[in-house]
Amino acid sequence: MNGSSASGRWIQGLLLAGVFAATFFCLRSLAEVVPAQLRIHDELGGKPLPPVTQWLFEYRTIFVFVSVFIPLAALATFAWPDRTEACCVLVLLALLAIFEAFVVYAALRLPFVQLTKQMGSGGG
Repeated sequence: MNGSSASGRWIQGLLLAGVFAATFFCLRSLAEVVPAQLRIHDELGGKPLPPVTQWLFEYRTIFVFVSVFIPLAALATFAWPDRTEACCVLVLLALLAIFEAFVVYAALRLPFVQLTKQMGSGGG
């Protein structure tokens, strides 16, 4: 094993850890979807949800599937013969995982921002 191969595996391992961290954050946020859905429904009292939140509630199964697929695809990059290409794929998977985690986290928090704004403007 030469030095470039060892450093390539090391970088690939760090990228894999980043993918797993972002995916864990996303899955942890997805575990809060059902309790958040009940809490949001009670607190908003039937008012319309932000579109992103409504979309998350309707298609959460797809979000879970993607959150499981990303780390499996990241693990599969270790079978890739070219380390540079594998690292590029891992960077793309990491960006996808970070984007998904951001969307899920924001979708769960937006109704409470909306509720806070309504309470602030309605109180006198």
